[in-house]
Amino acid sequence: MRSKRSKQFLIWILVVTLSMTTAFTGDVVYGAEEQEDVNPDQVVEESADSWRYENGELKDVTMDQNAVMGNSIEEDEDSLEAAADSGYGMTQDKKWVFKYAGKKVTCTGGYLKGIDVSVWQNRSLSNRYINWKKVKKAVDKGKLDFVIIRCGYNVNKKEYDDSEFEYNVKACEKKKIPYGVYLYSYAKNEDDAKSEAKHALRLLKGHYPKYPVYYDLEDYSILSATGKSKSKVTKFAKIFCSRLANNGYKSGVYANLTWFSKYIDGPALKESGYDLWLAQWARSSQSYSGGSNYSIWQCSSWGKVSGIRGRVDVDLLVKKYSVMKKYMKDISLPSTLKVEASEMSESEIKYGSIRSRKGPGPGWRPSKKYEAGTHVGVLEKANGYYHLDTGDWVTSDSIYKPTDPKEFDGTTFTAYNGEMITSSWVKFEGSIYYATETGAIVKSQVLKIGRYRYGFDATGAMCKGVTKWFGNQKYKFDNEGYAIQKKAVINKKVTCRSGPGKDYYYKGKVKKGKTVFIIRKSGDWSQMTDGYWVPTSKTTAKLMYPIYRPEVKVNMQAMLNETYTSKSGPKTSYLDVKTYQEGATVTITGTYGKWAQLSGGDWVPLKKLTILE
Repeated sequence: MRSKRSKQFLIWILVVTLSMTTAFTGDVVYGAEEQEDVNPDQVVEESADSWRYENGELKDVTMDQNAVMGNSIEEDEDSLEAAADSGYGMTQDKKWVFKYAGKKVTCTGGYLKGIDVSVWQNRSLSNRYINWKKVKKAVDKGKLDFVIIRCGYNVNKKEYDDSEFEYNVKACEKKKIPYGVYLYSYAKNEDDAKSEAKHALRLLKGHYPKYPVYYDLEDYSILSATGKSKSKVTKFAKIFCSRLANNGYKSGVYANLTWFSKYIDGPALKESGYDLWLAQWARSSQSYSGGSNYSIWQCSSWGKVSGIRGRVDVDLLVKKYSVMKKYMKDISLPSTLKVEASEMSESEIKYGSIRSRKGPGPGWRPSKKYEAGTHVGVLEKANGYYHLDTGDWVTSDSIYKPTDPKEFDGTTFTAYNGEMITSSWVKFEGSIYYATETGAIVKSQVLKIGRYRYGFDATGAMCKGVTKWFGNQKYKFDNEGYAIQKKAVINKKVTCRSGPGKDYYYKGKVKKGKTVFIIRKSGDWSQMTDGYWVPTSKTTAKLMYPIYRPEVKVNMQAMLNETYTSKSGPKTSYLDVKTYQEGATVTITGTYGKWAQLSGGDWVPLKKLTILE
């Protein structure tokens, strides 16, 4: 048995050894000091064999010569022709200067300068390596123009997420640093490629990169599984890129020249509209000569950028910036998207204002808002979205078939086609109604429809921004008509999101101590009246509505038979109101079930009281 100290020493040796290696991403882990908190198991798990790595170690002097920039690449005159326009980002005068093997190396021929980063640039023992404030200063000074961020690797499992992606992408968005995204592939078959596309789409939800989402193809395990089949590897790339494109994200493939020549049909991908990012590392000063197929040239892993400790991969945009900008703004539908005729030519927006998109997928940027009951024309459908005659796209679950009311007899609505409107929200003369499956509108009650509760007055109009009694229960409705259920106090500064989970878009911070009102709960998340969500665990929330009044009115004296804190309603989940000591005398004004309402309006269980004669 080894002593505890000798075990610790061996672990230390393992960590130091691993810290001198690299992860499969190609993002260099530089120096033992900067790798102190990296989990050795994770390093081993993410080590891979590729054109850059062997058993997790960077091939340097003996690396594949086809991965090194040199005269073996035929020069494409068109790609080297400088833009006629002058000015920032329009001329090929951007360059990276770095040291390799003790000598100065300069890579030129770019319109813009970029870097690519992952978790390996971020982690240390007590803080993150990337100081995005300093990186932003480099951007502001024109020393850096864009960043490409790893979102994860392998199939769609959270354990394969890049743990720093959310931090990195939010920093870029907050500081307005243009960014793209990449996912490292381990695909062995078509199902893996589909799952990797889902992986990227899950992490991209709510994010809109200004550069493409790239499929990183370099791992030798892919070649082993496919028998180095060019058609199979290209098919994996097309599966990934088409799924990203169909959801509105510009997509592409990252690889080195050997892969693009032997294992990937680059021209076919280019012809399909996908972008290509070439990795060719310079060992001496070079000007880009990779040809016109590629948009970005990764020229080295030896770059230095203010705000990032250690080495970082550096890139040059070698396509004319104006062409790249047009590519990213082009909102035409990809040829891989299956567009079908719609089963309806007109429709209505369901209750609740919705944000449309410029295309049929979450990657297309949001367009204008549509209010409930808005009558719209429908042209076609694709990818679970409907194309409106306004040019916008909405999700299939956000519209109804036509229910435009022609007549209202006070109980039922008749549509223009003469049929009774059923199971639908109806907007009529400025009010909103709900017709049940029988056609009868809901009146004088609170009803749960879908995921929310709504109130309807005696005429059937939905209650909005009011407090109203329904029998012995009083409800409060916000300005959208949602019934408020709980009052909550934020007990810790918290991030709110557009949906019930961390995968949803970041919508800002809610300060500690702020009072909010909850309209519904989903899993471990609570939705506030502004529509945004916070973790329920970060709130102190108790029932607030409905407020009850007694079913039976009485007037009698009673005594507390134990110390008890009364509630604002006849359930223990209601808000605490007042603490009564054992023996205190109170007046009961009414009862509701097994609870008594006191003269102050608060409630105490009947079993806590002894009636005084």
